[in-house]
Amino acid sequence: MNSATIPILEKTVSVLEAITTAKQGMSAKNLSITLNIAPASCYRILRTLTKHNWVRDNGHGEYLLAFGLATLTRSYARLEHVLRQLEFPLRALSDDTGLSVKISMREGNYAVTATRTESRRPNAITSPIGSKMHLTLAGAAGTILLASLSREEINAILDSAPQSSWSNYSRESFARDIIQAKEQGISRALGKFHPSIYAIAVPLKFSPTNTAALAVVGWPDDFTAKRRGEIEAQLKKHTRRIQHTISQQS
Repeated sequence: MNSATIPILEKTVSVLEAITTAKQGMSAKNLSITLNIAPASCYRILRTLTKHNWVRDNGHGEYLLAFGLATLTRSYARLEHVLRQLEFPLRALSDDTGLSVKISMREGNYAVTATRTESRRPNAITSPIGSKMHLTLAGAAGTILLASLSREEINAILDSAPQSSWSNYSRESFARDIIQAKEQGISRALGKFHPSIYAIAVPLKFSPTNTAALAVVGWPDDFTAKRRGEIEAQLKKHTRRIQHTISQQS
């Protein structure tokens, strides 16, 4: 077991996962044997989960998932629903700019690709859904996500950055980009983080406390001085429509 984790939490997660995969539920004894958890520890875990209505006894000594656990995932389910509604607006943005489009969200110190639409052109840049990288390595999207945070939160995340974050771009320059993104509501990463990857990002509000980053991504040739103005105009126009769609789902 990874020493960086908490053993009892690891065991609790394994109990929940085992119950989830067992269609008819599992007894405390079976969980203890299957997961190699001491019987006393297994019973304490189950009592705690039952107390908080995450699991329930079916009356025959077998445990099933309970409704209390579902309430924790409801907000994620709502988010998934909203993201599905953005499929066509994102496709329209991609087609009008010729670029790949993605929405990134913050998970702790990381930016995660929540959804994306690839350019129809060959050799388009793609970012698989669920891909994760430190906010300081996430280019324009990371800058937008950081710009939504307090100064204290920003400094803590910059302190946690891997050394590779500053191999091509200094912390001071990155901090200035965050300030600019706060003031202007847009971030331009035109080869700053990777010489072959250009991106422009703007914020999307999924809720008063949940800001995402909407980014268009392409190659250097896609972002000539003339094209850049057109891209930003299209991005702003489509962002208003996408934000309206999000608001309608709230």
